[in-house]
Amino acid sequence: SLVIFRIILPGLAISSAITIVMHNYYKSFGKETNFFIKSIIILVLSAIANFIAYKIFGTPEAISIASIVVMLLWYILIESYFIKNYRVNWIKNFIYMLLVAAGFYLITCWNIWWAAMIVYLLFLSIATYTFYRKDINVIIKKLFKKKRRNNL
Repeated sequence: SLVIFRIILPGLAISSAITIVMHNYYKSFGKETNFFIKSIIILVLSAIANFIAYKIFGTPEAISIASIVVMLLWYILIESYFIKNYRVNWIKNFIYMLLVAAGFYLITCWNIWWAAMIVYLLFLSIATYTFYRKDINVIIKKLFKKKRRNNL
């Protein structure tokens, strides 16, 4: 089960982005039906992909990999509304997700779990700062301004 867990764990970030962030955007724009229809399409696609993975490879690992691929497709499909209507630059977020997932897969191949955890946290921190430096700096500035106001 640890092998399967290792495969599907990066999917948690993808599904969280979809269900927490994107779903709320769809709700705020009154597009819940659109979100629902796209999610049903992905559900059917997931069943098909998992069936094919099972028939071709017959392993739980293959089904897990198929699930991750379908989650990435779900992200792109859900994001397509914002790309089309609001010209959202999705490439940066998508590349970040792929990079962080690939880093996770590579680093968790190590047999020394505590070293892998430290290296992955360092990798994740560097990747996050590299991709979202401006956002992080804005948040830090706002926090310091708020702290100064509270101290006065």
